[in-house]
Amino acid sequence: IFSEASSLEPQRRGELLQQALSQMVAVTALVSAAVITGGQLLLTGLWAGERFHPDQVRAAAWLLAGLFTLLPLAGAAALWRKASVSLHLLWETYLALSLVQLVSAGLALLVVPQFGLPGALAVSAANLLGFAGAPWWVLKIRGHRLIAAPPVDRFWKWAIAVSVAVPVGYGLFHWSPLASLTLGGDRLLAIT
Repeated sequence: IFSEASSLEPQRRGELLQQALSQMVAVTALVSAAVITGGQLLLTGLWAGERFHPDQVRAAAWLLAGLFTLLPLAGAAALWRKASVSLHLLWETYLALSLVQLVSAGLALLVVPQFGLPGALAVSAANLLGFAGAPWWVLKIRGHRLIAAPPVDRFWKWAIAVSVAVPVGYGLFHWSPLASLTLGGDRLLAIT
């Protein structure tokens, strides 16, 4: 769809981008809810044992949930980049993205050593925000009328759905007979 964007009317390009952004929000909300809900149980099943301490598994599950929460930003970044590149703004787009990477590298050097995993997650969020914003600004500065507003109405509906689904799913995963059968303390009872 985006490869044909330069030949379409600006209104149609905006409609296509709006549709893609809406679908991205729906898909990432569902995937994020599943990972936030069952990620720790899954990682415990895969990693628990003598090699990984339960605290390491919990930290990895926390980081995984945080990264999956950032999926909407990653999806928006990919869509805006594709839209700007399809309109032959390759040089400008990648120059802007390179600047974002330089800023993110500087942030990583300053923030991660001091704050550890939460700092890494914050730098990832800033990087993805920059990756979503850079192509959008390139499109805007170059005067393209492709600019589609993020689907805020759908985002809030999915955010509410996820905020309800996560506690329910967490309860089902962590306080169900399945969890007590598969986990002995913080270790998977493996069949050898």
